[in-house]
Amino acid sequence: MLSIDSLKRTGLTEREAEVVILSVRGCTTKEVAIELGIAVKTAETHVHNILRKTGASTKTQAVAHYLTAVYQAHVAAAVSDHFADQIQPS
Repeated sequence: MLSIDSLKRTGLTEREAEVVILSVRGCTTKEVAIELGIAVKTAETHVHNILRKTGASTKTQAVAHYLTAVYQAHVAAAVSDHFADQIQPS
């Protein structure tokens, strides 16, 4: 599940995670700024930092990167839980 906490585990700050979540919802950088009550320039800085952390060249690529990372972590945890339930102590 995409959440602030799951995104923070990928190395984002809380504010950067908020920007990613709003971007997933289709918000423009200006709309992100309005929603978070910050200046557009500040929102642009957060987007820049997110792009830098992913190596992405667009906000869409960065969002896809984080959606994939969170999904993979969720699947890995589910698989781990499944196999932990299958192993019975001797």
